[in-house]
Amino acid sequence: MIGMALAGCSGLPGTGSDAEPQPAKVPDLRCLDGDLQIDRSPSGAVTHNESLDFTVDVPDDALGLVWIHEDVRAEGATFRHVFDAPGTKHVEARAFTPDGCVLVGSMDVAVENEAPIAFLDYKEVGGDLVLDASGSKDPNGDALTYAWTIDGRPVGSGQKALTAAPADGAIIEVVVTDAFGGTDTDKEIYHA
Repeated sequence: MIGMALAGCSGLPGTGSDAEPQPAKVPDLRCLDGDLQIDRSPSGAVTHNESLDFTVDVPDDALGLVWIHEDVRAEGATFRHVFDAPGTKHVEARAFTPDGCVLVGSMDVAVENEAPIAFLDYKEVGGDLVLDASGSKDPNGDALTYAWTIDGRPVGSGQKALTAAPADGAIIEVVVTDAFGGTDTDKEIYHA
């Protein structure tokens, strides 16, 4: 961790003996020699719906520490958060010192979406074909949508679909899409 030098934070404006009286102000100073270093665990690639811990070392005399991410505010040396959508996320920590300094640290986190895994199954019942993609999964737990085709012709849009049995050798395909646009496709050749 980076040391917490507080040089330049004392001697706030209007505190000298010859200063004119000033209205009370809450200083919002950034101590250039005392920025906070944020660490996160786990490190490496991050996907949404994954729990992350952010930590920072703060000076022993700090009056408090606040974590900020979008509309989330939290206090304490550790901030645990689950990002619910992919994108670049900004996390900031602010520590407040007795001499009016605000030590600031920030981190941008690239949050990725993992594509779903499509799994196609089918069975013939009478002259109909029951298509089933219930074995499909999404690593992030996202809701899934399904698009079924036989030889490129749309035949259904649910997790399961019912259609007339095609000719032997037809290509059955399901495209599985998650809530953030990740897709996967599974194909089978129909054998009567």
